[in-house]
Amino acid sequence: MKVIVTGGAGFIGTATAKELARRGHDVVAVGRTMPTTHAAANPHLPFVAADLADADLVNRLLGELEPEAIVHLAWYTDPRSYLTNRRENVASLGASVQLLAAAERVGCRRFVVGGTCLENAVVEVDTVYAQTKRSMHKVASEYFEAHRPRVACAHIFSAYGPGEHSDRVIPSIIRALSAGDEFLVNDGRPRRDYLHVDDIASALATITESSSGGQIDICSGVSLPLREVFSLLARLLDREALLRFGSEPASNMTSFDVQGDPARLRDLGWSPSFTINAGLRATVGAWIGSTNSELAQEHSTR
Repeated sequence: MKVIVTGGAGFIGTATAKELARRGHDVVAVGRTMPTTHAAANPHLPFVAADLADADLVNRLLGELEPEAIVHLAWYTDPRSYLTNRRENVASLGASVQLLAAAERVGCRRFVVGGTCLENAVVEVDTVYAQTKRSMHKVASEYFEAHRPRVACAHIFSAYGPGEHSDRVIPSIIRALSAGDEFLVNDGRPRRDYLHVDDIASALATITESSSGGQIDICSGVSLPLREVFSLLARLLDREALLRFGSEPASNMTSFDVQGDPARLRDLGWSPSFTINAGLRATVGAWIGSTNSELAQEHSTR
């Protein structure tokens, strides 16, 4: 199957493109730019640099590639502001709607939207990120009723793993503790359902290959207190004394629990490959290895 993965050079997109190619699909990754992480992970996978906000370019691109399926993961994801940046989230929504319409015009029969667990979370502050993702879910679902593509809205829960943005919480903890620095966090009570990025990629590939539509949660079904997850990281690094719980105030944007239901995904034959212990151990190993490699390269150039 000819598949386009938008956001194909991003954290989840890189892993998803690789997994789809491993399963024998003809995959093209699309993104604004191709960082070295994509080139390293998928050296033989075609990449097209394109801004999805350019409707004419998107129409030409889809007309040339004629995809049978699109996995749409491109969105504004700066970890410092993605929850609250109205302009960028609305722009991502607009580009996504244009892409869906273009997919229908070229006869694409499968469209998988990368959504978020925040769409259904009970939160004190409903972020613009969740609002626009929810809007995309609604537009895509209603568009399917009147047009051709079979649409699935994949609600992705808390992702982690090698290649995650260094400013996200798990990489930040690993970098700080491995350097011998303290890391200040809140009380760690909120619960999250963490899933390794390779398991998310295999879930997205499984959904793409299916005909299932509507909302499908990509999660393990087991939510853990952040305190437990972060403490496990600290133990793996042998730096438990450097993790300072209760040193930071809780934020009403993050002080909530999330719980997903993987039943629909498991009905498709999917199950995760990583336990939280194994996944975090692999992630720590990858980050430490990457840091040591960078230090060795820096030393060799002096």
